[in-house]
Amino acid sequence: MTTLLLRALQNKEGIVVDEEAQLFSNLEVVGTGWNAVALLWNGTEILGWLACDNGVRHLPISKPLLDIFSLYALTLGALLAQKQAQLAFAEQRNLLRTVIDTLPDQIFLKDRQSHFMLVNQATVQSLMASKAEEVLGKSDFDFMSHDIAQRLFDEEQTLLQSGATRLNTEGWVGRPEGHQVYLSTIKLPLRDAQGQITGLLGTNRDMTEHWQLQNALIDKEKLQMALEKEVELSHLKSRMMERISHEFRTPLAIIQLTTETFMSYFDRLKPEQRVQKALTIQQSTQRLTNMLERIGDVVKDDSKAESLHLFPFNLRYIIDACTYELEQQLHQPEKYVLNLPDTIKVVADRDVIKDALFPILQNAAIYCPLSSPVIVQSFPVENGIELRVSDSGIGILADELSRIFNPFFRGSNINEIGGLGIGLTIAERAIAAHKGTIKVESTVGKGTTVKVWLPN
Repeated sequence: MTTLLLRALQNKEGIVVDEEAQLFSNLEVVGTGWNAVALLWNGTEILGWLACDNGVRHLPISKPLLDIFSLYALTLGALLAQKQAQLAFAEQRNLLRTVIDTLPDQIFLKDRQSHFMLVNQATVQSLMASKAEEVLGKSDFDFMSHDIAQRLFDEEQTLLQSGATRLNTEGWVGRPEGHQVYLSTIKLPLRDAQGQITGLLGTNRDMTEHWQLQNALIDKEKLQMALEKEVELSHLKSRMMERISHEFRTPLAIIQLTTETFMSYFDRLKPEQRVQKALTIQQSTQRLTNMLERIGDVVKDDSKAESLHLFPFNLRYIIDACTYELEQQLHQPEKYVLNLPDTIKVVADRDVIKDALFPILQNAAIYCPLSSPVIVQSFPVENGIELRVSDSGIGILADELSRIFNPFFRGSNINEIGGLGIGLTIAERAIAAHKGTIKVESTVGKGTTVKVWLPN
């Protein structure tokens, strides 16, 4: 029989027969007869085998007998396969149940009337029940206030009627014990084999702690931003007072000295000397006034797009006026080399653009050698013009380049060269109000190029 079984297993035959096989009883040969082996199948694999012989009644082999034996083996194989499938299904079901009961998220199935058909342990606990049997067949109306249950019911009925793929919501929900939790909810319709909606699957994730942490972080960030703003404001005040103190000292000293001269030697001064002293006081006072106005411009930041008076004009006129005024102030004739066309058309606020270009042109002249010219060029570019102001001066330190537009900031390599440190601040704000851009390229000891783009 062993040989016969090996043959059946190796050839995967349904039934094999040996008509001249040795017959055994208590491991002893008692004669010869027929022996048959049938394999038990589940359709894809062998589950076991059956064997029979005619050792008891010594009936001859017949086709009906073999057919019955084969049918019996086939039936038994099918039953074994069914039993295996049931055991596997039960195991998978128990595993799935264990998994969903272990998950912290609430998982539930509801029928078309929003009655619970399946709930995991997290859902049971959230509804203040002790076991799933206390929840199944019931609805939210049995566990929550009527208003909350009605809202959930309406949402689910809308989902079931519309057949929408998913309902994803976040919000505060009142719990049976009275307090509120912040839930992230996903619900989607369940369909049968014919595509008909039979109920819905839902999950709730408790996001209360996450929501509280997120809001705490937002509050912390707001507090940090307020603190940083306060620190920056403090630094700004310090820089402002330092620059005001430094820049106001000279004109105030001139006013004080000239006033003392008037008071002490008024009778001895000739009329023209008195006029000169008065002009000196007037010029110093005007200088103080101008600085205060510029400081006020920075503090108020009036360079807003809505406050501009835009008109088309020739930018060349503004550049010519600025460079001429600066050459007179600095006593450096022909300091500026203007490689510009006669006409540079822009649409802008003339006064605001002049306030922007003046400090750029002034800085280029102040921070470069007396013998070195400042080159001013313009280039037509897409949707506007680009103005370049280049010098071969001291340059700007690389780690300070990002701070040059900060109010009252002055580079650490400018030594005793005067200034409030607000010119580029005014320039940047004015150009930004015109929806333009300003970029600065600089190398220490080699010079600086300022590029201004303005739309036309």
